[in-house]
Amino acid sequence: MEKTKGKRINLKSVRLWVTVILLLGVVFLGYGWNLGSYVDGFSKSEAASITASKSIGLENIVNAPYLYLQRISMQVIDGGIGVRLPSVLIGLFSIGLFYLLMRQLTNPRIAILSSLMFAGADWMLHVSRLGDPTVTTVLWPIAVLLIAYNVYKFNLEWYWYVIAGLV
Repeated sequence: MEKTKGKRINLKSVRLWVTVILLLGVVFLGYGWNLGSYVDGFSKSEAASITASKSIGLENIVNAPYLYLQRISMQVIDGGIGVRLPSVLIGLFSIGLFYLLMRQLTNPRIAILSSLMFAGADWMLHVSRLGDPTVTTVLWPIAVLLIAYNVYKFNLEWYWYVIAGLV
């Protein structure tokens, strides 16, 4: 009689993924909680962003990706949530990129801990809930560092340096 060995589940990796999913759920709730009633009305920067997203041109090319996303969001969802949702999404995406960067530079536990500290920082919560393009000042440096590190690590072609520079 031959014994068959079943594939064992690695409990450490299961615990790690369950922890990551639960913590991301808590962070998402923190970012999305009362988003429509964050403040009464809109701040001056949010009002300027709403006006700019209605008429996107070449004079505002730096903020164009955010403004396009905000325009689509405002057409789908009315009110404060539609204005502020792009900031939340870009903030969460920035946290994900930060985790990937830290994961490549350190071990998984430090990456999770540093990402949670990054996500829970007062300024990150503030810019990720504010309905203006300020949140992109967090996204672009992390994206450039992640691309540049991967270009260096994997010894990629020269055009990847150009892409990192364009980002």
